[in-house]
Amino acid sequence: MPKGRKKTKNYDRKRYETNCSDEESANDSGSIVSTVSDIRSLCEDTGPVAEPEEIESNEQEVLIDKLKDAIDGATQKNAKGRQTCLESIQNVLSRKYLPDVIDTRRETITECIKSSLKRGKVDEQSAAAILAVLTCIQLGPGSSSDSMFAELCPVLTTSLNDKSLTFKTRGTCATALALLALIIGEMEQGTIISLMSTFEALFSASYFKGNGTVPNHALEVTALHSSALAAWSLLLTVVSINDVSSMAERHVMRLSELLESSDVELRIVAGETIALLYEIAREEDENFMGGETLDDLSFKLKQLATDSHKYRAKKERKQQRSSFRDILRTVEHMENVAAFKKRTIARSKFRDKRSVIMT
Repeated sequence: MPKGRKKTKNYDRKRYETNCSDEESANDSGSIVSTVSDIRSLCEDTGPVAEPEEIESNEQEVLIDKLKDAIDGATQKNAKGRQTCLESIQNVLSRKYLPDVIDTRRETITECIKSSLKRGKVDEQSAAAILAVLTCIQLGPGSSSDSMFAELCPVLTTSLNDKSLTFKTRGTCATALALLALIIGEMEQGTIISLMSTFEALFSASYFKGNGTVPNHALEVTALHSSALAAWSLLLTVVSINDVSSMAERHVMRLSELLESSDVELRIVAGETIALLYEIAREEDENFMGGETLDDLSFKLKQLATDSHKYRAKKERKQQRSSFRDILRTVEHMENVAAFKKRTIARSKFRDKRSVIMT
């Protein structure tokens, strides 16, 4: 009897589980049908899915509206509001190419930049200088960017030389001036040389003192000198080869003094500038060796390329060695890396176009 009762219980339990499974399957099927119906109904309610081109067009319209609002907002009296609007314009111009929109609002943007450079605080002034570059990149070479540069160059130069401004702002102005001159392209050699002299007046303060010792500047000061020297070297690429050759003879010895600076960034920029001078000078004279200074210069470069002084940070030593190995090869062994070769070819083509225009 007990065995029979067990069989009965097992049999009843199996029947119960079978019935439940059938009911669950029915419910699942109903759920699937219901879900499909809901999805179909949702698609019918929302209409057809928009095409990618339509979505992109809508996004661009929103972006343009945002840009116009930011340009209008950059004229407000509130300093924080102006800075926020300038940064918003930067953000849009960094993401989208909108030359037509920028050209129609160019005069407003130019006035905003001039006003922020004259009366703004540190962050606003830096944002204005950066915006000047982004705006000219959008406009490209031509009458619009030429006109904008003509208006902004005096303001940026004044800010660069204004000792009451922060070193950060002045460094940003130096970078902006060099980039603007590079974008404009068709500029008189006298104007370029004048800008280079302005930059040199700043970084020359890091040359040796009268007694032959290295000046001791704060990091903020050497950061400004690094920016000024980088701007100076950038303009080397648009100066005639004859002018660069004469500059190489005069500047290599003085620039080598900056290799002993306590600031790693200034040392590296100085080394790269020396390498650039040698590279361009050798376009005219393959045997250019920099006069009697080559042996001393090579010795300094080798020391920096193998520097293992423990008083320097590990990251600083690694960055310095990597940079100066390439610099040493360029100066001493005339082994240009691929990037240097490409830049030389591009620069030669650019100079040919400039010579045709100027003649």
